[in-house]
Amino acid sequence: MRVKNLLTVDEIAMSFMSNLKGRQKSRVSTIEECLSCGQKTKRAFQSGDFVYKAGGECTKCKGKTKIVMIYGEKVEEK
Repeated sequence: MRVKNLLTVDEIAMSFMSNLKGRQKSRVSTIEECLSCGQKTKRAFQSGDFVYKAGGECTKCKGKTKIVMIYGEKVEEK
């Protein structure tokens, strides 16, 4: 018995590769907010980042920070 609408591994790979060609590059950023003074700092995303994760030290008041946002921005190619 043959099942219709199943894709082979090759078909899935080719579909994935064709989708990658048309994609724009993006930069992922992380926003940390100080729990004491409220200062927000933007930095490059690091592997292991997640929202509400404890961050580093605030550069303004030396308080503790937490990650409040992670987002991507389109990067224009030159």
